[in-house]
Amino acid sequence: TTEVAVISLGGIVASESSRIAGDEFDAAILAFMKREYSLALGERTAEEVVDYARDEGVEIVDFRFCDLPGLMQHFSVPLHEFSEESFEEGHGFDGSSVRGFQEIQESDMILRPDPNTAYLDPFTARRTLNPHCFVHDPLTGAHYSPDPRCPAQQAPGLHLDGAFAE
Repeated sequence: TTEVAVISLGGIVASESSRIAGDEFDAAILAFMKREYSLALGERTAEEVVDYARDEGVEIVDFRFCDLPGLMQHFSVPLHEFSEESFEEGHGFDGSSVRGFQEIQESDMILRPDPNTAYLDPFTARRTLNPHCFVHDPLTGAHYSPDPRCPAQQAPGLHLDGAFAE
């Protein structure tokens, strides 16, 4: 049993007891947040994101990625250019226009959206979906190492031998 209380300066505002724990408790929190606040939480597939965009009347997809100094970059496409294939094939862009990326002779780059990061932009006049993307090399398909999201995505797969420092 888990006791939950919301406390203000004047006393307890609300209190509730829940007889779930562990994974069930996590699932209950996710379900509540999704239901009450229309949040898209948890793991999502490309199909779910594309369906969500259509259901929400999205007109524009604004692909976002971070450059080497840490500044958010973006470009937009109309919804009809966004599909499940966008997550596998990606969308091309000119890497020479991004600080710290490529020189003009090798400037073609690919952005592949991360389905777990897509959200509706609450500040745009037109319904806009903002997925954050991974940068890939178009020839090899490999993650582009200067992409700041690259080490973060690879970190869970790294295994340490237990020796952190001598």
